Amino acid sequence: MNGDESADVVGAGSLGHFDENMGLSYGDGMEGFMKRLRNALIALGIVLAMGTPLLAHGQFYPLIVNGSTSLQMDYNDGVLVVQFRRTLRAAGQPGTYVHNVTPGTAAWVDRPLNAKEPLMLKQTMTPQQAETAMARLRQNGGYWRFYCQNTGQGYFTVSKSEAAYASVKID
Repeated sequence: MNGDESADVVGAGSLGHFDENMGLSYGDGMEGFMKRLRNALIALGIVLAMGTPLLAHGQFYPLIVNGSTSLQMDYNDGVLVVQFRRTLRAAGQPGTYVHNVTPGTAAWVDRPLNAKEPLMLKQTMTPQQAETAMARLRQNGGYWRFYCQNTGQGYFTVSKSEAAYASVKID
């Protein structure tokens, strides 16, 4: 286009006019701009208030649980519930699980659970996934990694989980 030409463009939900000498213009000046800005901010506020999945609701952290024949577990209505005890140490790396996470206990990778954190977690999963997790957690040394977030309601919610394996150095 040369300086004399212009073209219609679509932007911000209304038809605007592009003039190479003047830029994008909606023909309604500052008042129109402020209305569009207000509407965009209202829409953003609605999205934030709705808590859409596009927005992160906090991070999930790996919690290492060591199974036990006495570990309390239940699976009902698609939700696995596991109750455990605290340990005094961080789980650490797989080479330290055996010493740091005793049977029936759980710990974060970087620290032990504190006194204000729950001793129960809940994860939505299929019956087959629950069967696999529960079979492993019924064993002493059956480690499972749950990615948890504290709900503030007496339990952790879990985004995903997987088998975890302790490594033992053999001399």
